[in-house]
Amino acid sequence: MSSDLQIRRLNSRITSVNSILEGRINDINIEHDGFTLPEEIARATAAESGIQTALNFEITRATGGEAVNLAYIQTANLNISNEIIRATEEDAALGQRITDEIAVNTLSMQTFKTEQTVHNTHIGFRVGSSLNNNQDIYNGTVLKFNYIADGRRGYCSPDISAFDKLTYEYIIPVDGLYMLGFHVYLNSAATNEFRLNIMVGTTVVALGGKFAYQTESISTTAICYAGERVRVQGGSNGVQQIYMSDVTSWFFGYKI
Repeated sequence: MSSDLQIRRLNSRITSVNSILEGRINDINIEHDGFTLPEEIARATAAESGIQTALNFEITRATGGEAVNLAYIQTANLNISNEIIRATEEDAALGQRITDEIAVNTLSMQTFKTEQTVHNTHIGFRVGSSLNNNQDIYNGTVLKFNYIADGRRGYCSPDISAFDKLTYEYIIPVDGLYMLGFHVYLNSAATNEFRLNIMVGTTVVALGGKFAYQTESISTTAICYAGERVRVQGGSNGVQQIYMSDVTSWFFGYKI
């Protein structure tokens, strides 16, 4: 059956129903397309019931779909919230890692600068004596180097306190290879047996010759460690004299 015919029949049925409602019985066709009026009413009622059933079904389906969609939306929102939390935690962890890296790099730079400063700063000393007189030297006697002159002759760099004027010793400030030496004014016979030693802690790192004239000046290199004490002391039996002053006798050293 064509769509136009269906539409015409439906319109006819609607017209008949409207006529009944308005009391226009005379306008009703008692028989229409082979159907009587009661049959038409029954058919219209059934059609209306079917439409209502279909409508109810669609409403139910739409409501169920809405619930499903709502649950889907809620799940999606929960997933988004979880992602935001996870991203926030990852950002926090990344921020902490960056902070830690900055701290490590800062410490490394500070250490590097300190090492560079130590490396570039002259470390050394040249110390004379304020005795201005003879000192009797026995085996083990430490020479009285205790005067750091201002100007050209005397210094202790970078820290003047590295030279202990009470014990006449230089305190090694940092590990390294050092040049160490001295010159003394011997006031005894040149042929007397006499030795002077350069000591690092309890270790002899340089030893003079057998006779006095062979021990007037000595220098050497030695590996030294921070905190060790360096001094010049007598290394032979008997007694000899050395004239101790700033310009006649001195003790020196520096980090190579």
